[in-house]
Amino acid sequence: MYISKIGLENFRNYEKQELNIAEGLNIFIGNNAQGKTNVIESIYVSSIGKSFRTNIDREMIKMNMPNGKVQIEYFKNDKNNKIDILFEQEKTKQVKLNGIKLDKLSQVVGNVQTVLFSPDELQVLKQLPGVRRKFFDISISQTKPMYVYYILEYNKVLKQRNALLKQIKYDRSLIDTIDIWDEKLVNAGMLLINNRTKYVEKINEKITKRHLYISDNKEELILKYIPSCKDKTIFERKLKDNLDIDIQNGYTGYGPHKDDYSFYINGILLNKFGSQGQQRSGILSYKLAEIDNLYEEYGEKPILLLDDVTSELDKNRIEKLLENIAGYQTIITCTDIENFKVLSGYKLFNVESGKVMEV
Repeated sequence: MYISKIGLENFRNYEKQELNIAEGLNIFIGNNAQGKTNVIESIYVSSIGKSFRTNIDREMIKMNMPNGKVQIEYFKNDKNNKIDILFEQEKTKQVKLNGIKLDKLSQVVGNVQTVLFSPDELQVLKQLPGVRRKFFDISISQTKPMYVYYILEYNKVLKQRNALLKQIKYDRSLIDTIDIWDEKLVNAGMLLINNRTKYVEKINEKITKRHLYISDNKEELILKYIPSCKDKTIFERKLKDNLDIDIQNGYTGYGPHKDDYSFYINGILLNKFGSQGQQRSGILSYKLAEIDNLYEEYGEKPILLLDDVTSELDKNRIEKLLENIAGYQTIITCTDIENFKVLSGYKLFNVESGKVMEV
């Protein structure tokens, strides 16, 4: 699988731009705030259906323009394909796959598999649990597109249960109706819990193998999933036992929306006790394992997106990363090509003020 062409129109700081992308390594070089990351973002949003930089779609539209467009042409399963995304100021974005409008945005997930390396992702261990849940939810959804629907359904039921809790606080006669939403929440929540558990079990072997290589066999890394509720019976009991607290607070205190993840390195909690270098290496190992997982799942190599990773990784970790990207289509952004001179056969682009020129 590889991307052959990117078309941007009124997207971020691009007025109109067409890019022919090489099957191998593509390097976009330029100063900060010129539009390099915007190229990465256009590919990512075509893969995941949302940006890794904003939750507000209209922010991706060029200033003072009514709409913006992204078009990605790619080769997969022995045929050419195309994804078109239209962003409008006051409307939900529209997505077309090979000219056919998708009924749901989530249907775009799974068509183009990407793995993103970015400064924000390398800092994920330092963030709040909600950031980590989103981080791993995106990974899971790429190997199992149906997982997107499970998240949407759970969030819909959770929102309705929370709304009912607020009503019960002022009208206790409504409390008899909570059992219906408890049952729905448990059923929807167990789909998330089971999928998260299976994903972590599957990818852990790959994480450990990758990190042993990166650390020269000095460190063993494992990922642990920390569910708020481990099974259906516990989930049901916690909802009942904490009902009065939930009514008082106006929101549900237990469920997969409270889950977390932690990495352990040689048995030590990496989030809290690992050095900054160890934390970055841990996420790097996870990302490399994610590449292995997608390749194993689909039989197609995912597209790698490396956004300014040299600002977060030292020379040794950069070298380890570069050793592992051979044979993958890779899009790299950087302000200095020095770290990538060891590579060969790359296509170089210069980015300045929202315009891209092949060098």
